[in-house]
Amino acid sequence: MQAYIKTAAAFRTAYDRKVLDYEITLESLESLPSTVTLLGGDIPRELAGGWLWMADSLFLIAEVSPGEGMTTLQMQSPLDAFSRPRIYEPPAEGTTMGAFVIRELADGWRDLTDTVYALPYLELEAEDSIPFVPPTVDDQGFYVLSTYLRTARRDHGLELRFVPDGDSLRITARAAVTGSHTLIAGDGHTELASNTFSRTAVAKVTTVQPVDTGEVDEEGQKIFRTDVTDWYLSLDGSVSSQEPAGRASGSWSVVTVAAKNDAEEAARSVFGKNSETHKVEFWTDFRPGLLDDFRLRLPSGAAFEGQVQAVRKIRGDRRWLCQAGTWPVTLTDKVRKSSGGSSGGGGRSGGSSAQIYAIGDIFITTRAGDPAQLLGYGAWTRIEGCYLYCADTQIPAGTHGGESSHALTAEELPSTVQVVDPTELYITGIGSGSAHNGVASWQGGQSPATAPLGSGTPIPLKPRCFATYVWLRKA
Repeated sequence: MQAYIKTAAAFRTAYDRKVLDYEITLESLESLPSTVTLLGGDIPRELAGGWLWMADSLFLIAEVSPGEGMTTLQMQSPLDAFSRPRIYEPPAEGTTMGAFVIRELADGWRDLTDTVYALPYLELEAEDSIPFVPPTVDDQGFYVLSTYLRTARRDHGLELRFVPDGDSLRITARAAVTGSHTLIAGDGHTELASNTFSRTAVAKVTTVQPVDTGEVDEEGQKIFRTDVTDWYLSLDGSVSSQEPAGRASGSWSVVTVAAKNDAEEAARSVFGKNSETHKVEFWTDFRPGLLDDFRLRLPSGAAFEGQVQAVRKIRGDRRWLCQAGTWPVTLTDKVRKSSGGSSGGGGRSGGSSAQIYAIGDIFITTRAGDPAQLLGYGAWTRIEGCYLYCADTQIPAGTHGGESSHALTAEELPSTVQVVDPTELYITGIGSGSAHNGVASWQGGQSPATAPLGSGTPIPLKPRCFATYVWLRKA
């Protein structure tokens, strides 16, 4: 078997070497390592970060270790070449998931103006019709494309196909095709390699937290007391400071909590990391596809059903080693899924696109754009030109009330008393009364002329504010 090492800058073949030994991951949903040993000890370490093509698969070179007459390479999935965080910018309406990925590869790697990091040899194409689902972003709006690609593969069936073409690398985003297999361990075609269970479970958390007593000592320093609280996890997943009847089993953890933080939230965070996993590894004499469904009859007679999560190849064995099992599901994941996760248009369910906003919920953001595009689900109506108000009997939830300005009526004017000194009152040329210093006598129903006070302009009622986009989910 031959391996071809290509440079990161130009995708030029720098070395063509015979493979002496290898243990490689051909497909995986995780960043599993691969190792290959090549003939010749003259391959420079500077080729780390470049590419290797062998066994019809592309790898990212992570480490180069020259030795006596041979060189060992540590490698990763090609997806890991696209792990630099990027600011998420929503695509145009109607964009497919593959088209979004191709746009990101072009903007973030192929078309960079910084030639040191640009990959101008990428030839990019999208061939999918998978509805777009946005990535998970951090508090600053960043996301990692390699993480998004693995989630898209698992939950929505989008795969990237890497094919070298001379000094170019063609990357095609397309819908993956999966199969289904019935396997019998020990039948000459399939052999069980391992069958393991693992469980990480905390059932009790004790929080230790300083609490301000409101008092000070002789030196004027605040006096704190220490609150110690036990929190229990029940079988239904609820958390309480009272020991439940249906108490979950597991380990006991003790955590310290800062005075400004919430002790119950700290306990829930610990419980949220609990997970259970059942994994199997088996050899087959054919190469299954990533995420192929299978039913494996074990030597005990029991049957295991799952999906292929990794396919590996080891020198000296003509078979393929498959890793499969149930996903590690944390308590936090279960809560997210119970809130109504979406598989995003025919893909496999996984929970990364859980619909945390139900119909009737309010979504607030400073990012422009319909939440259907930002979040990937729902039909939304934008609320404009008003403030949110805590509902009461006069203005029920879901209705509008109030006004942005108001013209005062006579009844709303403040009550005032005007004092006039009659000795300073002079009235002339009005009616037939005689003018004098003092009180006039009026005839013929005439009265003094008057003029309005103020202009009647409505009073603005808008206080200082911070503007956001507010949306109501309708469907």
